[in-house]
Order: sequence, then C-alpha cells, then structure tokens
Amino acid sequence: MMVYDLVKMQVESTITLEDEVNSVEYSNDGSMLACCVGNNVYVYSAATNQQIWKLEGHTDAVNTVIFSQDDKYVLSGGDDKTVKIWDVKSGAVVQTIEGHSDSVYQILYNPDFSSFATVSEDKTVKLWNAQTYQLINTFKGHNSGVFSVYFSSNGEQMVSGSGDGKIKLWNVQSGDLLKTIDAHTRTVVGLQISKDNATIISGSGDMIELFGYILLSYEAQRRICVTEI
Repeated sequence: MMVYDLVKMQVESTITLEDEVNSVEYSNDGSMLACCVGNNVYVYSAATNQQIWKLEGHTDAVNTVIFSQDDKYVLSGGDDKTVKIWDVKSGAVVQTIEGHSDSVYQILYNPDFSSFATVSEDKTVKLWNAQTYQLINTFKGHNSGVFSVYFSSNGEQMVSGSGDGKIKLWNVQSGDLLKTIDAHTRTVVGLQISKDNATIISGSGDMIELFGYILLSYEAQRRICVTEI
C-alpha cells in the first residue's frame, strides 16, 4: 500500500502487506487509515504508518471499511456476509450484523451519519441505524449483486449500482424506487453524486458515465407536493 504526497506528486511512504488491499479509508480527522487485506482489517497511524491494530474476526475476505463520524469505531464488511463494528480504542468487536445472505461489498454513511447503507451480492441495499445498528429498511429491485452506493448531499436520495450495469435511484425515507438507469454493460463499481445533486457519476469496466439533472427533477417534484399540501 502506497501513500502519495499530492503536493509533491510523489510516493511519500509504503506499507508492506501480505495480500492485496481491497479497500482503504482515512479517519474523518485524518489521524488514522484503515485497509482490508484478506480476512483482516488493519488500522495505521497516518503520521507514522505504525500499525495500531490488526483486527481479526471475519471468516472470509473483507471488501470494505469505513470509520464512524467520531472515529471511535471502524465498520467492515466481507464475503462472510457480515458487517462488524470494531472499537478503535480496544480493537474489540462490539457488534456483528448478520443482515445479508451473501457477500457485503460496500458500507457508506449518509451525510449526517445518522444511518449507513450496506450493499450485497444478495441484490439488496440495506439501511441501518448508526446508533443502534437496527435495520431501518431493505431496498429491493436489483436483479444482480449490488456493488456500490452513494447518498445525495441532503441524504434524501440514494443511488446503487449492480453487476448488470444498472443504477437505481431511491427515496431514502420511503424506500421507493424512483428510477432505473441502464448505465453500463459491466459491473458498476463506483458511484458519486455532485454536491448540488445535479449529476451522478458512475464507474465501470467499460467507461465512466455522467447523468445530469435526475436528482434535481425528483427534488422539484417533492417540493411541488409540499407546496400543494
């Protein structure tokens, strides 16, 4: 694993690991970084590259890792179908979520950190309470495994991408499917939404796509409904 200096445009340091790295994430305060390697999660000091923890508990490959808002916890998901919440101070597992029936590919907090989404090979997106870890909703509609997810900046919409190249736009509160986009011919491995909620960008093995005004049009419909009420 390499750490790059973006000012000097050069490699700043290298961390040697025993297997391929599936995911890397900085803590929100920038003091730590976590990565998934094999069945384990590693946490390092960002300043010194010294290992803080090797978190062992998953029984299969770990695909995704993310820090909680206060950086007190690390969340990880993997091919063992579970999401684990780790205490950064002690290195202990404080919770194991067993909500999916197949591999977990990504975990992502919504913008206000009140909930987080998980996506899985089981073709679903699940939304969880970030405090209690209880299931809030399951979003069904994909016909293939779901590999990527992203929230709009206001947290009201969510997009998910699957192995069949389709992107789905959801209403987070109601769980309603708002739109399906035939975006790619291969797996949608990455999604982002612009800060103004005007554009979705998606990445796949075939190309990068930009989709404009989809979220804004749905927000406009919502505002009209509120006005009529």
